[in-house]
Amino acid sequence: MEKHNLWYRHIAIKMLACGLLYGVFTSCSGNGEVTSVVSANMLKSARYTVTANGKPVEVYKAALNINVANITLSGVTEVVVKAKDAGYWNEGAKIRPLSQDIIPEISGDTLIFSLDKPAMLSVERKKQIWDHVSELGMKRDNPDWWKRGFRYNETLQLSSYATGMAEALFIFADTLQAEPKRQDATIRLLPGIHTGNIDLRSGQHLHLDEGAFLFGSVNIWDAENVKVTGKGVIIHDGNQPPYTDRGVQTERNWRPISINNSQNVSVSGVTCIARSRTWTIQATASRNLEFDGLKIIASNLANLNGDGIDLCGAQDVIISNCFFRTCDDAIALYRTMPFDDNIHETWGEKDYSQYVDTWVKNVFISGCVFWNTSANVMRVGWTGMSLNTENITMKDCDVIHLSDCSYFYAPHSLLNIMSEDGSGEAEHSDYLFENIRMEEYSALVGINHQQARLKNICFKDIYMVESSKWPSLIIVHNVDEDKGIIFENVTVKGKLVEQAEDLPLCIEGDGNIEFR
Repeated sequence: MEKHNLWYRHIAIKMLACGLLYGVFTSCSGNGEVTSVVSANMLKSARYTVTANGKPVEVYKAALNINVANITLSGVTEVVVKAKDAGYWNEGAKIRPLSQDIIPEISGDTLIFSLDKPAMLSVERKKQIWDHVSELGMKRDNPDWWKRGFRYNETLQLSSYATGMAEALFIFADTLQAEPKRQDATIRLLPGIHTGNIDLRSGQHLHLDEGAFLFGSVNIWDAENVKVTGKGVIIHDGNQPPYTDRGVQTERNWRPISINNSQNVSVSGVTCIARSRTWTIQATASRNLEFDGLKIIASNLANLNGDGIDLCGAQDVIISNCFFRTCDDAIALYRTMPFDDNIHETWGEKDYSQYVDTWVKNVFISGCVFWNTSANVMRVGWTGMSLNTENITMKDCDVIHLSDCSYFYAPHSLLNIMSEDGSGEAEHSDYLFENIRMEEYSALVGINHQQARLKNICFKDIYMVESSKWPSLIIVHNVDEDKGIIFENVTVKGKLVEQAEDLPLCIEGDGNIEFR
């Protein structure tokens, strides 16, 4: 019976590669071509073994020192993690987010813990990045470092070192989900390795079965009513130069998922991995987007430009129950992006009148977990960028690590609004960050944009487990007099923040900043 199943699978994959098996794979455009093989052994990790209720769980190497295991829950599930190296857990282990309150039993090279509900977890050795900063001679309390702002080479060196130290196992636990019926998915990738790029047209549905790995890109351009679903993995390992910013360009086949000039797009369940220096998901001039249950992993040797989701002139967006491990901004709000190489020089100059609206507005983020090695949880705008944003909400999220090692004209933070020279006409209004738990982090807020106009920016019920690595910063000269920047029930190590010094927060300029 097993031989028969393997033979059938082999034939199905051959037909899949040729686009002959309807409901499994059909060519989605003239230049969308995928080649498939069966085995995914090349991705198996040798660092850990994992079992769930005694049954082996495959662990795969996502990027650099990041390993991933997907677990299907069945009631209360006992999870056993065994490290390859003896004494691996000798200094202890942490399972984050800490809000999950999971304390493992440690026995030699083995961790044991139980899960009874879906979770997105990072299993780590207790010794973390900042324990090693002094080895590079870079002190957090060095005032000269604060004044001089951004020192690229040293920051890059420290970031790369920190990335190397931060080995982790991500465990994504979920309940059993039924695969779609054959007729419901226009394109379906079976378990195995597939290579190529897929261009989705209006009305199409791409489904990646669990165990399916697509090495390539998914492009959703000039389309509507498109779905991407499943528990499979999209891996982009492109030819972006490792020491330039070309990964930010708006191009097809340039990242795991690219959305451009589209509407009514839903992406759920899949894991997106960017191994080269590029953004993971970019949505440009698009409307009515939903991202749910995604696992986003960006990790490259430069430890830069590995953004999570970049919304460039996008509106009406829901991001829910997603896991971010990024090496640049987890979520970024920009105006519509230029289609050229000199992107930083042209953001503030190009004519975008061909687009109906370049505002970013109506973005709702909830239930997410963030690990960021080199930037911010949310970045808004860039130097010289003309950008308006409105009605941005983030609720019920955990920040487990946030860029302990970097400072770029403002501290990397939960919310960063920065313009290097203060230029760029910008207006940002109606922001709410509520019920956010912050574990290891640089700062709560980093705003350094003199020309920006800010109105109704609220931080409510923010719980910071530890003190920040940097003081927060607000440099702005136009804060609304009636509804300004509000800190309400913000606590540091259990103590209520009642004034700027309690955070601490450095303020330059006039404006309405309240503590409640």
